[in-house]
Amino acid sequence: MGNEYVSTKLLVTVKNQLDEAKNGKALSEYILDMLTFFKTTGAKPEDFKTHPTIELMAAIKNLRNEQVKDTERIIGIIRGIEKKRLAHEPVPQSPLNNDMDKDVTMAITEVTRLNEELEVQLSQAHNSINVLQAELLQLKNSSVDVDKRRLGEIKDWIKTNIKKDGEADTFTISLPIYMALLDKLNI
Repeated sequence: MGNEYVSTKLLVTVKNQLDEAKNGKALSEYILDMLTFFKTTGAKPEDFKTHPTIELMAAIKNLRNEQVKDTERIIGIIRGIEKKRLAHEPVPQSPLNNDMDKDVTMAITEVTRLNEELEVQLSQAHNSINVLQAELLQLKNSSVDVDKRRLGEIKDWIKTNIKKDGEADTFTISLPIYMALLDKLNI
């Protein structure tokens, strides 16, 4: 028993996009690759309403907003400590108050730790953006040359193998030539 095929209605624009994207693969093979990708990664097409770079930029913006909020929160803590100290404690005899120094040191340490974490996340996000932009540029550059070369090969093959039927403007294609053409087109 051989492979069984089924026809599926597609909009012409969708078919054209699939033809461009499949990059020389058979349509069934390309669709199977897409489905395997979605199954393997757990991604769903409806999850990608925007380009991943745009989503990444939004995530970076959110990280920056979180960093600002955390910094403001820590400044508030430090101010609260200072107000509490000034309101409830007598003026210290020595220039340093060990309890306040511990509180301030803890707050500063927390700010420093949060800042370092956010800087690492921001750096990772920037690296991801650079990688995605490089991949996008590479994909744009590679697919155009391959498609033009492939179309030229198919055109030459058609001129060689499909002959005009007499003096009329019709062409007759034998079944073996038709099947070879479909194989050449990867359909």
